[in-house]
Amino acid sequence: MSPTPIRADRPSPVTHASSLDASSWTPSRDGAGPAEIRAAFEGLADRMDERDLAVVQERIYAPVDSAPTVAAIRRDVLAARGLDESPVTFVCNRAPGAGLCAGVHLLAVRPGAGESVRTVQAGRFAGRELAWEQGRALFVADIAASSGAVDPLAEMFESAAAALADRGLDLRDVARIWLYVADLVATYPRLNSARDEVFLAAGVMGQDGGLLDPPASTGIQGVHPRGAACFADLLAVSSSSGVRPFEPVRPALQPEAWEYGPSFSRGMTVDLGGRSLVTISGTASIDKGGLTLHEGDHEAQILETMRNVASLLHVAGVEAPDSGLWTLYFKDQAAWEAWLRLERRGDVQRAPSAVAVFGDVCRDDLLFEAEVTIPG
Repeated sequence: MSPTPIRADRPSPVTHASSLDASSWTPSRDGAGPAEIRAAFEGLADRMDERDLAVVQERIYAPVDSAPTVAAIRRDVLAARGLDESPVTFVCNRAPGAGLCAGVHLLAVRPGAGESVRTVQAGRFAGRELAWEQGRALFVADIAASSGAVDPLAEMFESAAAALADRGLDLRDVARIWLYVADLVATYPRLNSARDEVFLAAGVMGQDGGLLDPPASTGIQGVHPRGAACFADLLAVSSSSGVRPFEPVRPALQPEAWEYGPSFSRGMTVDLGGRSLVTISGTASIDKGGLTLHEGDHEAQILETMRNVASLLHVAGVEAPDSGLWTLYFKDQAAWEAWLRLERRGDVQRAPSAVAVFGDVCRDDLLFEAEVTIPG
């Protein structure tokens, strides 16, 4: 379900240099109504068409009550253009502003000669697959636990593994995963243990508990449009050369998360057929010992978090950090108001693509988290 030209499902006749594109839309400060949302999807579709781009990942941030309306508008726009819907994930967290939608993030490629982008079935879920001569990348969307799951977190990870296996991949091929959990703080220990169980089975983690550069990750409170207890997106990449086409971004200001508990890397640089993608994990105000910094101080936590993200981007060699897809998660209204104060003073600046929503971070004393994905 994305504004993606149908022609992108077959090898592209485009012969000039291929590209990787991050496109987004965020509403006006007064919030978005149906007309603005329709114009947004029209504009995104125009951009894809004009630049011969094919969407590989789409995420829409819309409150749960308005998600059906946003989905219907999007469907109408695509149908009017004769386009099929491709996979999409709705994150239905409450947003600081009014309106039907908090923002849209698209990651797209311009396929080169001999390359293709197509929608594929991955187990019970759908994804977009980018294929080139020596490899492929699979973006799977909305891996949601079923309503009757006894252990929703275990089911989500097992479903992710099954989706990958259906496409001839496994968890060792995963460069990035986005994890959304409705009751995050209370269930975070189980999230970590469920992840470790599947990582151990897949060989991402050795029998001694050692990790082989686990995927970059976001673990955040997330509201699913159908009320699922948890859901996930993932990016897996493989190469016929046998060399893993992604490598971790090593933190300079923080420890690796897996050094003190959670099994994820702080960031990852991914090679998508000669295109470089830098993806930074959900990042918060955590010190070199893995402890929360600036407990109870919203402004200080925001500044610390943004400093940590900037450091990771610098290590990854990103020269234009505003060019990517940013998501800012605020624990409460006080955190949002602290951001606005910092913004007015010029201490922080929102990237044009930045979507702001409310959501608990993995610890109750963490008040803010940021993530970003940027064409390198």
